[in-house]
Amino acid sequence: MDVDIRSSGLEEDLRIFAELVEVAELKVDGWRVPYLASSRPCRFERVLERVQAYEPSEFQPAGFGAIEGGEEWLGYCHHGETARIMTSIGHELSAKVKLKRMRAQRVILRHLLRSGQVVTGDIRRQGSFGRWLPELSLLKCNILGLVTTKAEVEAAFEQPDVFWNAGWDSVEQFGEQWLLTRGLEDFDSVSWVERAAPHYWAMARAAKPGQCRYYWVTKPHKAEQDVYSAGRQTLEPVGFLKQERVAEYSCLLEPGEHISGWEILGLAGIRETGKLPRGRKVEAVRVVFLDRETAEREKRPLVEVGVEVWCYGPDGERERVE
Repeated sequence: MDVDIRSSGLEEDLRIFAELVEVAELKVDGWRVPYLASSRPCRFERVLERVQAYEPSEFQPAGFGAIEGGEEWLGYCHHGETARIMTSIGHELSAKVKLKRMRAQRVILRHLLRSGQVVTGDIRRQGSFGRWLPELSLLKCNILGLVTTKAEVEAAFEQPDVFWNAGWDSVEQFGEQWLLTRGLEDFDSVSWVERAAPHYWAMARAAKPGQCRYYWVTKPHKAEQDVYSAGRQTLEPVGFLKQERVAEYSCLLEPGEHISGWEILGLAGIRETGKLPRGRKVEAVRVVFLDRETAEREKRPLVEVGVEVWCYGPDGERERVE
């Protein structure tokens, strides 16, 4: 978790930090203060005493942290006008401890949001599972919790409702800010990716231009291969224009069906390398739909990876969809 808050000075930030430890019900063994004191745990009073003796410029870029169970879990770093509250959950911890700390992160965010101090904030899943999912500017592929506003969502999506209905377990409002969380208690990486993937592709289709990135070179873990390759093949290669070096595909979808994510990433790879799977050089890739309505619904990820989108018009002639 990373949360940036408005800073009122080191002493006040320390007070807030100690408050967070209390609301999260952490059993603090001691405090760590790099650069100010030794790296050994010390009492909170000692931390406050040392901070009061230093100017902010001398304190940066150091921070301090609360130690629980011999591990520095909750940390702080001063950044001038803002301060960052950070957490890190180790892979080696028991499921019980992980669950406790995941829940504590949400408690901390709620507390800070109620006080109106939060500038930005998110809770992230550790590990590399799901890195092939489309990455939205507002929502990275490993986000479990996010602080945002309606204005930010509307700036990122042509269809904001898709974002608000993207499988969140909890949606809470704090003034103009919103806290959305999901999967905080799901420690099975594959099941989390399986649950999240359809929502990420839906948001990719609903995003405004330039709001999404696609990582075709990122290969899935063996354990998540079935999730990565979910969905039938909806794109059929129908021709290659030799003179123009254009590879053409047709797309016929059933009601409620969408182009499979792995197909979009495959097209992204073709555009990036300039070669078809068998090595044939290509200058452009074209996907043709039977009607404009379907083309408009599916176009955003295709256009974003450099694919031309076409459809048949009412007169039976082809039209390009921008």
